[in-house]
Amino acid sequence: GLTHAAYVPDLAFETRAAADPAGLRAPRYFAVSGSALKDPDRYRLILDQAKAIQAATGLKPLIALSRDNRMKILSRLRLRPGSYASVPSHLSYAEVAPLLADSAFILGGRYHMAIMGAAVGAWPMLLPGNSFKNEGLASLLDLGQTVRRFDETDGILADVTAFMANRDALPSTLNLMSADLGGRHERRSVTAVTPDDHRLAGGDAPRGSGID
Repeated sequence: GLTHAAYVPDLAFETRAAADPAGLRAPRYFAVSGSALKDPDRYRLILDQAKAIQAATGLKPLIALSRDNRMKILSRLRLRPGSYASVPSHLSYAEVAPLLADSAFILGGRYHMAIMGAAVGAWPMLLPGNSFKNEGLASLLDLGQTVRRFDETDGILADVTAFMANRDALPSTLNLMSADLGGRHERRSVTAVTPDDHRLAGGDAPRGSGID
C-alpha cells in the first residue's frame, strides 16, 4: 500500500525570469493568452478586448499562445501588422518567462500562462477557462478582481485602468506571493489508513461536508 506521499505544487509557480541587467523598464507590451472554454466566439472577443486595451493604454499586445492555433490565425486577420508581437510556440517555459516579465499584465483564460505571469510579475487579468481554476487562482493570489466574461469590455478596461494607475506597488506584492506559493514543498509520511480514507477512496463525501 501507499506509505509515503509528496506534495508538489503546480510547477508553473516555479517559473523564474532571468534578471535584467538594465533594471526595471517601462513595459511596452501586455500579454494575451487564449482559453480552453469552448465558446465559439472566445478568440474574436479576446482579440477585440486586446484592441480596446491597446487603444486605452498605448501598449502593444504580445500574443502568447501554445495550442490555440485558430486564435493565432485570427490574430493575423484582426490585428494590424506591426501593431502586435507574437511569442514563438516552440519556446520553453524558461524562454517565455522573460517575455512575460517585460509585459505589464497578461489577459486571458489559460491557467498556466496566468500562473507563469504571476510568477514573474505580469499581473493576471483573468478570463474564463473550462473549470473554476481561474476563479480559484484569483482568490489564491488575492487579485481583488473577478474573472471577467469575454465580452465584458467595461469591466476589463476598468481593471486595466486601476492596475496601470497602481502598477508600481502591485507587482512586487504579487511576486512575493507567488514566490511564497512556489516555495511550499512538503514531504509527509502516511502512517496509517483510516476507515474514512477507505470511504473517500470509494467516492463518499467527507464527514461533516454537508454533501449528500
